[in-house]
Amino acid sequence: NGVVSHLEEKPEHPKTNLAVIGLYYFHESQTLRKALKENSDSGLTTQGEVQFTDALERMIKGGTKFLPYEVTGWYDCGKKETVLETNQHFLKSMHNTVSRDGCAIIPPVFIADSARVTASVIGPYVAISDDAVVENSVIKNSIIGPKAIVRNLILHDSLVGSNATLNGVSSVVNVGDSSETAFT
Repeated sequence: NGVVSHLEEKPEHPKTNLAVIGLYYFHESQTLRKALKENSDSGLTTQGEVQFTDALERMIKGGTKFLPYEVTGWYDCGKKETVLETNQHFLKSMHNTVSRDGCAIIPPVFIADSARVTASVIGPYVAISDDAVVENSVIKNSIIGPKAIVRNLILHDSLVGSNATLNGVSSVVNVGDSSETAFT
């Protein structure tokens, strides 16, 4: 009837074709904390491991209602390639129009309102986060994190973490948060 009635972690013989994908929104975070603590205190494990799903099941048994959400695509974001593929998917679905004076924008692109982008070619498939700075660069199929700085680069197929600084020449990078890199 549109409400989750039971959850089972990694069943040997699944009863349905439904799956928990690890994406949740909780109205009752205290109830979740209580269920996690009760499971931890009791030493409850499933297949030898403490499972988040067991806490959710405890909540269901206690009367918490979980509503399912149908997922139309699944993207494993554990690798750079799939993070970029997921970004492409979201950018295609956004249908937004982006422009910046003095820049060439090749859709689909997302540029946060607070980002400063000058004298650059951006896209396709680029997401530039809040307060990022991109100057004199060419960027395609990449994600630029919050407050990152990218200057004088030809960058493609790359992830640039928040607060990272890149300055230099053509490259493919995967730079974590608060990194600083200069190419010569």
